[in-house]
Amino acid sequence: MELLKKKKRFTYADLIKMYNYGIIDNHELVELLHGELFRKSTDDTLYELTLDRLKDVFYNLIQTNEKIQRNYIVNIQNPIFISEENIPLPDIAVVNTERLKEGTFPEPKDVEMLIEISEINHYTGIKLSLYRKYRIKQVLVIDPKNFVVELHRNMNDISCIREKNLNSRIEIFGREIQISQLLP
Repeated sequence: MELLKKKKRFTYADLIKMYNYGIIDNHELVELLHGELFRKSTDDTLYELTLDRLKDVFYNLIQTNEKIQRNYIVNIQNPIFISEENIPLPDIAVVNTERLKEGTFPEPKDVEMLIEISEINHYTGIKLSLYRKYRIKQVLVIDPKNFVVELHRNMNDISCIREKNLNSRIEIFGREIQISQLLP
């Protein structure tokens, strides 16, 4: 017997078939990254508390910025269509409303900011390299277990603000936000 040396790469069409045939439950959060499937682990209390906090913060940010409010919406755990082999599910995405009116998934050009709640590890690195490659404007990574916040801007550059001081502030959509406001 010969071992397969090449991994099977999945596509968006394969993912849809797996949902349709019940291989993946409709309530499971599954990401497609570089043709590989990843289940998002969201059954953690700290994760849920962080997501709830960030939803409030970003809804308020959108509501208080007229330009952003008019053109963008906050999406929670919805896909971003990057390519046939790359469909991440960021925890929160601030996306242009025009794409949603068309009834299709947002693409990188529609994204103003992605927010990921995760320990900063290999999995986060895979997603950040993908976001950099496809020029996502801004990515905010929140690591609630280690009290770390990273803000990546101009993803074509490797510029990152990494902050552990809860009293520090970062600017998001023209407003200064204290790091402690982003954590539960």
